[in-house]
Amino acid sequence: MLLNPIVNSEVLKKAIQSSRNGIVIADAKLPDNPLIYVNPAFMELTGYDLDEIINKNCRFLQGDDRNQPAIHRIHEAINQGTTVTDILRNYRKDGSLFWNELTISPVFDDTNTITHFIGIQNDISSRKEAEREINEFYSVVSHELRTPLSAIISSLSIILDEGNLTKDNSRILTIAKSASIRLKKLIDNILDIKKIEYGTYHLNLKLYRPNEVLKIVVDDFTALAKEKSIKLISKVYCESQVEFDLDKIIRVLGNLVNNAIKFSDPNSNIIISVNEIDNDRIEFRVQDFGIGISPESQKLLFKQFSQISQTLITNTCSSGLGLYICKSLVELHDGSIKVDSDLGKGSTFSFQLPTILSRR
Repeated sequence: MLLNPIVNSEVLKKAIQSSRNGIVIADAKLPDNPLIYVNPAFMELTGYDLDEIINKNCRFLQGDDRNQPAIHRIHEAINQGTTVTDILRNYRKDGSLFWNELTISPVFDDTNTITHFIGIQNDISSRKEAEREINEFYSVVSHELRTPLSAIISSLSIILDEGNLTKDNSRILTIAKSASIRLKKLIDNILDIKKIEYGTYHLNLKLYRPNEVLKIVVDDFTALAKEKSIKLISKVYCESQVEFDLDKIIRVLGNLVNNAIKFSDPNSNIIISVNEIDNDRIEFRVQDFGIGISPESQKLLFKQFSQISQTLITNTCSSGLGLYICKSLVELHDGSIKVDSDLGKGSTFSFQLPTILSRR
């Protein structure tokens, strides 16, 4: 591709020198990809002088804070010769932290050999601080709401259990209790999302047989299914022990079964199964024969606060967080989740898990 003849090398050099983003060039032909050029913005951002930077690998900006997932992703991209954008915790010369949104791209010669890497740095510390404050606000508000809500739910339950209420009063209190439970569930979901985003949502990994999950979920939802004359059918095609967090996988499968019951017609079946895909992976499936999901709605299913149009059709309440959390919990197990659906024919939600997690 030819450059615009007006943009000569001197103009390009001055443009890079004038950029407010930190720009560096590393020599891919030398061991350890040392920096051979940095612009003034990079020195201003980091506080280092030119002679403290040149011929060093840019890892010096991470100090001792090397255990960052972004570093491993960047190394993988460099080894593969691909462009990568990620966010790192970097440290200035005075030791102060800044969040670096870094883009690294390979530079090829005429023989398609990588000769250099160019890195563009963007200080997003202000954005990260704003995100931290927002997340802290969510957390404080959520925790402050949970305690009084739990007390309200408990008090309503005691009043309803004691009886001696008129039919209208009982109905009103039942509605109030149901609404309070839904609100508490929404708050719990928001707290879980924040834990997942912060990386503080830990898994209690042990070896289990998948049929244990199916039995617990079927037992939990049999009564709800019977209210709509729906039959839950359990099928187990896996006898292997699998490593996962039992409570989290019960939560995922239970959410899928609960949704299947909501969107299924009375007197229909829901098939809950687990299959051994190969020696390394298993798959849980929840198949219903309900109203199905349109292709447009399927694209929104696993996003935060997304509510598909079928929610309105069936008059069900949804926060739009359940499937997003399911996806997050499955991915914490190094798994994947998907949906196959046809309008008017039903839906099959499935998620795969490794038999043994590669990370701890």
